[in-house]
Amino acid sequence: MPFSTSSISTIKGDTGATGATGNTGDTGAAGADGATWTSSSSGGSGGSDGDFHFNTTTHEISKKASGSWSVIADVTGSMDLSLDQSWTGAQRGTIVTNNDNSFDLSAGNNFKCTVPSAGLTNVTFTNISAASGQSGYIILVNAGYTITLTASTTDVDSEFLTSVSGKTGTFLISYLCDGAVVFLINSKALS
Repeated sequence: MPFSTSSISTIKGDTGATGATGNTGDTGAAGADGATWTSSSSGGSGGSDGDFHFNTTTHEISKKASGSWSVIADVTGSMDLSLDQSWTGAQRGTIVTNNDNSFDLSAGNNFKCTVPSAGLTNVTFTNISAASGQSGYIILVNAGYTITLTASTTDVDSEFLTSVSGKTGTFLISYLCDGAVVFLINSKALS
């Protein structure tokens, strides 16, 4: 009798045994070299572009690029501000309240001063030599009281005092320090 598959519906056998492990494949291509970190009590030397070095004496981090080592950070908290900086967040000074006659430039760069009823006599700035290049603002609130300046530490135009001393209002004063003198300019009374 001839064989016919028309009467077979499904035939399934048991799962077979696991086969033998195959041969190990070829070794892949070498990956790119990663950055290497070194440290010593002096600057970086040798190494490859992209490498980093920590100076244990100065606490500076250097990076090698184009064959040369350059300091990129100081982990003691200071930075080399002579280099271009990339700011990722808001950079602003806190407003320092100062209602006496002396503005300490090491305390901040923005001030708010409400002139007391006795006025302000011989207004001056301190720590000027350490603040060369510093600029900022003073919000001056005056209820009509007298203000005088110390001429040796300030430089203003001839109308500065007549526009703020004895006047009522809120004035915005901007300043720039050159390390010896603080130059001031002001707004009219703000409304």
